[in-house]
Amino acid sequence: MEIAIDDFGTGHHSVLIYLKRFNMDYLKIDRGFVNSIGQDTVSAPVLYAVISLAKKLKILTVAEGVETAVQMRFLQE
Repeated sequence: MEIAIDDFGTGHHSVLIYLKRFNMDYLKIDRGFVNSIGQDTVSAPVLYAVISLAKKLKILTVAEGVETAVQMRFLQE
């Protein structure tokens, strides 16, 4: 069985203690953060931080609502 945190970075899901307490397999990035890709918004730095954190913890990420080639390329990089 694999475990994911849905919509990480939003609401109560952003509590970092979950990452320490539970062995997560995935962080699912909320559509709102994906929509911030390529835009100068307040959400963009949060997206970078979530991706960086997941990489450092060796947790796979899943992005919700990828609709453009720009978003896909950004997330693949």
